[in-house]
Parts: sequence; structure tokens; C-alpha cells
Amino acid sequence: MIERYIQFLGIDETVNLLKANEIPLKPTIRVNTLKINSSELNKRLRKKGFELEPIEMIPYGFKVIKGTHNLGSTHEFLQGYYYLQNIASMFSAIILDPKPTDIIIDMCAAPGSKSTHIGQLMENKGTLILIDKNKNRIPALETNLRRMGISNALIFNMDAVNLNKLNIKADKILLDAPCTGEGLIRQDPNRKKSRKMKDIEKLALIQKKLLHAGL
Repeated sequence: MIERYIQFLGIDETVNLLKANEIPLKPTIRVNTLKINSSELNKRLRKKGFELEPIEMIPYGFKVIKGTHNLGSTHEFLQGYYYLQNIASMFSAIILDPKPTDIIIDMCAAPGSKSTHIGQLMENKGTLILIDKNKNRIPALETNLRRMGISNALIFNMDAVNLNKLNIKADKILLDAPCTGEGLIRQDPNRKKSRKMKDIEKLALIQKKLLHAGL
């Protein structure tokens, strides 16, 4: 993977990229407006010792500047008042612009960060079709849907390459296709070395098939 970076970026830019990926980011959360408003959640988390900073252009998104608890174990998290989600992931659903009257398909849905966001923006109306090929990831998807209170979703454990077999005419489709996960190097530094060119080629073929299925 590093050799590929050097080929495209040169040594200096590659070094800068790798250094940047060693800098930890502050965690970010998406407020579940189906259950609570942003100001109320902000107030509750501040009482627990968290300091939140609004995310520009996402009125229900916050960067967690500091905190004394594990964000994944608070009462508010367990009640589905917020979802731990990075900013780039949040923008996927925002750009999709879901409407309450839409039929929307998420072709690679588990574990549900984008799916629950879409359901939230649809106000639990319309129809949300969630597809995932890996049956071992379905329980996490179901758990997150329940926790976040999403009730307009149907789950299909199938390969989204065969999407046409469902015979569903969708208004919008989200495809977060399988990838090398280089964007997660901060969380897993081994990704810098563990991904090979053959992995990229294999995933590119899968992505191409999924794109054709979605179109």
C-alpha cells in the first residue's frame, strides 16, 4: 500500500499523509432527532462531563472535545439518542437528501450508520430497503435499527449484485461499496501494510458489479 502511495504522490507527500494519519481525531456523534433534539442532548452530555462542539453544516452533529465517560456506554447512547459516526459518513446521507415519501435502497447496509441516518431523515416514513450480503453483519444492523428507533426499514440478506431480482423501483440508492478501508488507518495502522494490489483489484471488480446493479 505504501509503495502505491509513493508511486502516485512521491516520497514527501506520502510521508506527510502517513504522519497525518497518525494524528487521532476527536470522536463525533450524530443526534437522533427522532428521539431527542440537539440542545437537550447537548445539555444531558454536558452534565456527564462531556464538552461538545457543533459540526459546521450538520445541525445535529457534534465533535466531542472532551469527556469523562465511554461514549458507547452512556444511558443516552443505549437509548438511541445518538450514534457514533464520523463526519464523512454523515454527509453521505445528507447528500442523498432522503424524503419521507421516498423508496430508498442501501445496497451494503450493515452495520447501519448510514442506514439509520437515512431513516432519521425520512422521519420513519417511506420505505427503506437495506441489503447486506454478510449474514454475520445482519444482527448488528438489526440492533442499531432497534436502538435508533428506525421502523420503516426492510432487511434483505443477499448479494446486492442481484438487486434486480427484488423488482423494486427506488427513488434513490446509496452504495457504500466494499473497499480497502484506507480511511480507517488511524484506527488500524496495520492497514498501511496489510492491503496488497490484488486486494484493490478484487474490490474494484466487486465495486463495478455493484455499480452496474444499482444503475
